[in-house]
Amino acid sequence: SIMAPENYNGVDYPIIVSAGDNAATAVDTFMVTVNSINDPPTAFGLVEPVNNYIAINPWIVFKWEASVDEVEDSTIYYTLTITFDDTTQAPLVKTGLTVTELIMGRIEMYNSDDSTFTGEDTTYAEWSIEATDGEANITSSQTFTLIIPPVGVIEEEPELPPTSLKLGPVYPNPFNDQTRIEYELPWDGLVEVVVYDLAGRVVKTLVNDNMTVGRYTARWDGYNEYGKRSAAGLYLCRLKVGDSDRMVQIILLR
Repeated sequence: SIMAPENYNGVDYPIIVSAGDNAATAVDTFMVTVNSINDPPTAFGLVEPVNNYIAINPWIVFKWEASVDEVEDSTIYYTLTITFDDTTQAPLVKTGLTVTELIMGRIEMYNSDDSTFTGEDTTYAEWSIEATDGEANITSSQTFTLIIPPVGVIEEEPELPPTSLKLGPVYPNPFNDQTRIEYELPWDGLVEVVVYDLAGRVVKTLVNDNMTVGRYTARWDGYNEYGKRSAAGLYLCRLKVGDSDRMVQIILLR
């Protein structure tokens, strides 16, 4: 028998075969060509959301096991396909994925023009993943069911927490009666929002309190610490949290 190395392909060296009966010997020589055949990506399974998962959160995290090309070491591309029990709704397909995780807003499960939840009944969907190395494809070993409860009103996506310290916008600016000062806190701490004149003197302390991460609004009516109307002109508003601060200009009109 002739055995080639694992995953071998190409033209081998000449193979000589001889046979004899003690009186005469016959010899023949031939070449062996082993053609290359693409190996498909390895089998893989789904991780989450688990089968029969009830999608009540605004965000859905899809995860699956990695598939690899063990021989050619080609890049593996994934396709996520979500099909719905309502055949009038087109499948949702995400292609060209090179990672094994995808986060989708629940709102994407619906194809309504105004992107709102309008279904009165529970929607059932199935999701699966296909992997390809560009030549051969393989589908995940499971197909999981996703249960989407009915929603009768528009569901707003949750607001993500601030990632940086921010002061502003201030509006109206210039102002006469009152102005709103928006600010964002990316961490908890003692917060100070203070209005100064151009000489650096405190005109009005608007905020001096321990606060948590979030978005807030302070208001200034143009009066100073003593309850008197401040003069028209340019003022500075400073936001300070720990060792960090931000500053904006405010113009007060008569």
